[in-house]
Amino acid sequence: MKKYEQFNEKELMESAKIEATYYRALAFCQQSNYKDALQLLHEAAAFNHPMSLYSIGVLYENGYGVRKNYKLAASYYQQAAKLGAVKAIHNLATFYRRGHGVKQDLAQAVALYKKAMKLGEIELAPYNLGTMYFKGIGVRENTEKALELYKISADTGAAVAKFALGVLYYSNGMIDIGKSLINEATEIGNEHAILWSAVEEYYNNGDLNFLEVLNEMINSEVVPTETYVWLGVVYQNGIGVKVDTQKARQYYLKAIKLEKLVGCIEDPRAYKILAKQFSEEKGVFKKNAEREDFYLWLVTRYENTKLKRLLENTNI
Repeated sequence: MKKYEQFNEKELMESAKIEATYYRALAFCQQSNYKDALQLLHEAAAFNHPMSLYSIGVLYENGYGVRKNYKLAASYYQQAAKLGAVKAIHNLATFYRRGHGVKQDLAQAVALYKKAMKLGEIELAPYNLGTMYFKGIGVRENTEKALELYKISADTGAAVAKFALGVLYYSNGMIDIGKSLINEATEIGNEHAILWSAVEEYYNNGDLNFLEVLNEMINSEVVPTETYVWLGVVYQNGIGVKVDTQKARQYYLKAIKLEKLVGCIEDPRAYKILAKQFSEEKGVFKKNAEREDFYLWLVTRYENTKLKRLLENTNI
C-alpha cells in the first residue's frame, strides 16, 4: 500500500473526491434519503472505497431503501472486510454466527470477532464474542472469559454489554452490582434491559403496563427474542388479554426457533418459562418425541450452577 507522500497530485484529488462522495451519501442516509445515498455509495464503491462497500451492506442488511437481502449484504461486507473495514469484519462475523447470507460457520465468526478486536473494534466485538463464550456457541463455555469480554465492551459505554454484564453479575449472586448495570442499560435505551425491568415490575408489583411494553417491543426495529417468551406468558395466562393457548404456543415456538438458531435470548429467566412449558402439567407442550430434544437441550444447557441462583430464587 502506498504511503501518503507516494501519491501524485491527481491521485490525491481523486481520493478526496471519492471521500467527499461517501460523506454526501452519509448525509442523505441521515435524512432517510436512501435512494440518493445508495447511488452515491455505488459511485464510491466502484473505486473500492471500503466504507462505501460496508455502508451498502448495512442498507441491504436492514432493508433501508432496498429490499432486505442478507446474501447481498454479506457480499458487500466481504468486499469491505478484504479492504480492511473493521466494522465490516465485525458485521461479517455476526453473519457467520447467525448464518445470514452465508453458511453458518461459528469458527469463522470467532476468528473474525477476534480480528475485529485486534484492529480496534472494542465496542461490540468483545460483547458478541463474550456471548459465544457465555453460551458455549462455537467455543467451550467459559463464564470467566465472557465476563472479561463483556467488561471491555461495557467500558466503552455499550448498553447491550452493560446489560449482559449486569445479568451475569445478577445470576451469580452479585444482585446490587447487576441491578445497577441493568438500570444503566435501561436508561441508555437498551431493549433487553427495558424488557427486563418491565418483567421485574410485573412480577413484583403486578404492573399492568407490562402488556403495553411488550406491544411496543414487538413493533420496534430490534425485537429482543425473549419478547416472544413473555408474550407467550401473557396469552397463556390471560394477562390483559383473553387466554389463548394456541397463540401462546406460537410465541414460545418462535422464541425456541430463534434461540436454537443463534442463541439470542439475553434474559435467562425466559429459559425457566420455556422449561416449565415442557415439565409441568399446565405447560403448553407435551413431552413427546418432537419436543423432547429441545427440552433435554434446554436442561443440559441452562440448568447449571452459573444460573442456578437466579432460576431458583426468581418469582417467575
